[in-house]
Amino acid sequence: MKKSRFIPAFLLSAALLSGLAGCKKETEYYNPNTQTSSVTETQTELQTEPATQASTEESTEASTEASTEESTEASTEESTAAPVVSKELAVGDIWYVNTDSLNIRDYPSTDGNKIGELYRGEEVRILALAENGWVQIHSATMDGYVKADFLVSSPDQVDGAAADAAASAMPASSETSNANTSSSNGHIVCIDAGHQQAGISEQEPNGPGSSVMKAKLTTGTSGVATGLAEYQLNLDVSQMLQQELLNRGYQVVMIRTTNDCAMSNAERAVYANESGAEIFVRIHANSSNDPSVNGAMFYAPSSANSYLSADVISASNTLASTMLSFYCSTTGLANKGVLQDDNMTGINWCTIPVTIVEMGFMSNPEEDQKMANPEFQAVIAQGLANGIDAYFGR
Repeated sequence: MKKSRFIPAFLLSAALLSGLAGCKKETEYYNPNTQTSSVTETQTELQTEPATQASTEESTEASTEASTEESTEASTEESTAAPVVSKELAVGDIWYVNTDSLNIRDYPSTDGNKIGELYRGEEVRILALAENGWVQIHSATMDGYVKADFLVSSPDQVDGAAADAAASAMPASSETSNANTSSSNGHIVCIDAGHQQAGISEQEPNGPGSSVMKAKLTTGTSGVATGLAEYQLNLDVSQMLQQELLNRGYQVVMIRTTNDCAMSNAERAVYANESGAEIFVRIHANSSNDPSVNGAMFYAPSSANSYLSADVISASNTLASTMLSFYCSTTGLANKGVLQDDNMTGINWCTIPVTIVEMGFMSNPEEDQKMANPEFQAVIAQGLANGIDAYFGR
């Protein structure tokens, strides 16, 4: 039995620098839009003296242009707040915007697309810590990434009377109310909305030290009646589950929040391991050649799994069976049991309890139409959250 916990550097670095807002980008995810400078120190040293004056002029001009661009971006991104050098941020904490206008981006970088804006005094919940001082946040309007420098830990620390005006101008909503009043229950859950819009055909080891190679990521199935893509269904339900868990006081780490998340199954598992989460819940939907097949089943590792510790295997099976029971009793879907499988890359790379949720069969016309209904998706999220509550003895 292979008990090696060796994690190849390419997986760990890809996961930490690459789910976690394509992936939540929930984290430090690779940004294909970022270009690296082609001028190296060696090339600089090789420049001849006759070129020094021209080089200096070009450098000065480039520096001025870059400075102007950075200054313009900074004024938009961070407004007038004075940056805070050191912050003790933690997933699940509530922080407050301390700048007139703070951009929300879909990626933890100024290269990310602007998807929204926050104003002085607004509160956000920290969902994940990203690199270079960025954090993933949940606000009353959306999730995304902001610079942590312009957040403070208390409304009393927000500068100026503008904070009171911003707070009074904010529309009341149940989402804001839930975020304000729910206190943390101390548990952290990582959610992976399975698949994404584009598959990754490159291969990766099926488990730590494995010689078996599998495709990094696939796009999943689609609804036989609705045509709904599984990756979209998985994301819709995952985001509903995220909100349901936040409302119940959980801290939630999301692997992805859009359909563009170039993280492989192994990278998603490695990120979940490193995120501080206690459990990893992977949301999927099923398919069969027989359209009459219906019901829900959850995956867990078997006792013969050579990649996971005995404790993780045992806890994963408890997680799967508990969640499945409450899920089916809440949704009314047939309970097809826990299927033990040791060939799932997203399970084999885990060091925390993990289960794959197969919500129902998209190949069954009736079940497909049910799962595509937002009202039933909310019931699915409640059932999954009920199972998570039961697992933690709540």
